[in-house]
Amino acid sequence: MNIIVGICASPTSDQALTLIQELLQRGNIVRVVISPSAAEYVRPSMLQALTDSSVVMDIFEQERQYGNSWHTKLVDWCDVMIIAPCSASTLARLAHGNCDTALATVAHATLGNNKRLIAAYVLDSTLRLSPGVQRNLIQVANDGVLLIQPHQIGTSDIVRLPDVKILVEAVLNTTTAKRQHSENQQEPATDQQMIDQQNTDQQLHDEIRRAIETPLGGLQDGAESDRISAELDLIELKKTQ
Repeated sequence: MNIIVGICASPTSDQALTLIQELLQRGNIVRVVISPSAAEYVRPSMLQALTDSSVVMDIFEQERQYGNSWHTKLVDWCDVMIIAPCSASTLARLAHGNCDTALATVAHATLGNNKRLIAAYVLDSTLRLSPGVQRNLIQVANDGVLLIQPHQIGTSDIVRLPDVKILVEAVLNTTTAKRQHSENQQEPATDQQMIDQQNTDQQLHDEIRRAIETPLGGLQDGAESDRISAELDLIELKKTQ
């Protein structure tokens, strides 16, 4: 199997070396992509020696600028990608579609190519319980990323990556699994579909407006009129968003 291992900056970044070794020993081919700050925890030269392949860290590395599609070629090559450890910053990039690092670019391209993306995030409780991080975790999971929780050491707030066997099995058991979209997910609307929807909204707007202007007979208390007015206000609000 062809596997991309992504590494973020974390005190647990060195654990990725054990993961890579285990994947290689099982006969897989591994390529490594790291965030720029991950180099503070694990040396790219060590990763290169381990995988016998250059390590991707910078989007604009000259040796990769062939055809301006290096990330596409890398993702076409791979069967699955795992980010271990995955930081809060990279989770945010995944949740919001940001591609300002080589790691985030490859991760989004993996999802866009309908291939499995796994993220083993290592966040202490103060980060995991942050409302913003919680929203990002939910969004990333909804986008089809397989999330693996960290391992907490005893009753302390120290967290590490799970046992390497768990990570390896997660990778090997999902190499043939494709990212599943929800059944109600739709393709981006075409120009004609957007025009048709605008026409429908306008027709509904006109119908409600006529209902407001038409005398309501016995409804002298105005409750129904107030309800319809509220519906009109809601439609107007949606159109401005």
